[in-house]
Amino acid sequence: MQSQRGCLSKGVLPQGCPARMTHLPQLAAMADTHFGVEKGEENGRTLTKVVSLDRAARRSEIARLSGGDHPSETMIAGAEELLCAAEQYKNQLL
Repeated sequence: MQSQRGCLSKGVLPQGCPARMTHLPQLAAMADTHFGVEKGEENGRTLTKVVSLDRAARRSEIARLSGGDHPSETMIAGAEELLCAAEQYKNQLL
């Protein structure tokens, strides 16, 4: 199954908007919950699979959004920095 990934984010959206898909790593880092969306074809039918991502998978996905399908260690570290900065920002709002 060919993978086309995005992320759903909640918490940085207007009231009444439960989820959003983005390909922007900065918005993805702000998400309270992050899902991977895979779209592909099997036996002539289009299939979509949605999976919840843990911290390591979120970091990898944000790095991929930043730099393509084969992110470097530097991009992965940058993704972790984005996640930490987003957490700090959201904690200040509480």
